[in-house]
Amino acid sequence: MAMTRAEYVALGKRFGSGRVAEEAADALKRWEDDVGVLALYGHGQKALTAFGALVAEHTALRKARPEAIARKTEAVTRARGALDASEAWLARAYTNLDALAREGQDGSLGHALAASRGRRIDGLDAELEAALALCQAHKAALDPDSGPDALVADGTAALTALREALPSKATAKSAPVEDTEEIDYADGRVVERIGALNDAGRKAFRSRGQRAKVSAYKYHHLRARPSDTADDVVAEPGAPAAPT
Repeated sequence: MAMTRAEYVALGKRFGSGRVAEEAADALKRWEDDVGVLALYGHGQKALTAFGALVAEHTALRKARPEAIARKTEAVTRARGALDASEAWLARAYTNLDALAREGQDGSLGHALAASRGRRIDGLDAELEAALALCQAHKAALDPDSGPDALVADGTAALTALREALPSKATAKSAPVEDTEEIDYADGRVVERIGALNDAGRKAFRSRGQRAKVSAYKYHHLRARPSDTADDVVAEPGAPAAPT
């Protein structure tokens, strides 16, 4: 299914342009080497030539807009740090809260924890906020050795940093369009196209029983993770499932 410009821009915002360029170079080489096989899965010479032109456009844009690229890289790096810190805090918080829930008799905390984890659908910040509220509500009952006061303080700091690095949807809608939109759009187009190539490559070589080749068709510079808003985060657009 074709993506809209807005969807490409949103996808592109998740990555540093340098990483996208590295991924594109690797993908181009794979495609050139395997075009004979890939052609049977809709990725023949015509599509390869078009991808080469897209990569050339991406390269030219990166060279023409070094200041915008630098600003985007800084923003992506900041978001990456906030995401990592938030995920680490959630792991710590849930470990302590799960232990407390196992001690309970009525199961109410267990239900609340399930609801907290379910908030991920509304964004990582929503889940973190819910988990933080549970830590605050049950702080007195947590194991003193776990450092309940520090847990709450660290969670509060993580939530603040996350929201500063990744503005809410409402804030994003009201904010002016940044001058990195053109770069985000180019990054998104390249990443989506590589995802489709990887999906085709896995199918093509899986049908031939060539496991080594199947494993080559994945992102090598962009990692798949549950949270998908920052650099190195992708679940392969164009593919039906997360990369293997």
